[in-house]
Amino acid sequence: MRGDWDRDREHLNLLGIFHYVVAGILLCPCAYGLAYAGMGGLFSSMAQELGQQTPNAPPEELVESMGMFVSIFGGGISLASLTLMGCGVYAGYCLQKQKKRVFCVVTAALLLLFIPLGTILGVFTLIVLGRPTVLDLFEGRSPADAFDDDDPDRRGYRERR
Repeated sequence: MRGDWDRDREHLNLLGIFHYVVAGILLCPCAYGLAYAGMGGLFSSMAQELGQQTPNAPPEELVESMGMFVSIFGGGISLASLTLMGCGVYAGYCLQKQKKRVFCVVTAALLLLFIPLGTILGVFTLIVLGRPTVLDLFEGRSPADAFDDDDPDRRGYRERR
């Protein structure tokens, strides 16, 4: 039984490291969103010059509003990427320290949207966090507690294994 806990600790440690790696990879969409926001700002600032230089240019207000839309969209991509990156880093820390299991589950579910690496990591994280022995680790129980027949919550644990 003690081997299950050691295996689970090793799996949680590895999942924590992989959360750090995927969080680092999430910097790419953040940079993409910032570039998108910069282009939108450039369109908005050049709307007046574009109208003066070309006779068949669209109205200034349209070019300016489209530039603002592109800027807001790019900023949203950057903000979402940074938020998910921060959650991934903190979830990696929590996985390694066996703390805040619900936060780790929610972060793993959100990572499912980041195809393909986030999906793979999210699925494996959810599988590992669903194990009863991992639940024991997050609740601070020791391997000796698993064989405590006086505890009605733990009775029958050996039969499930």
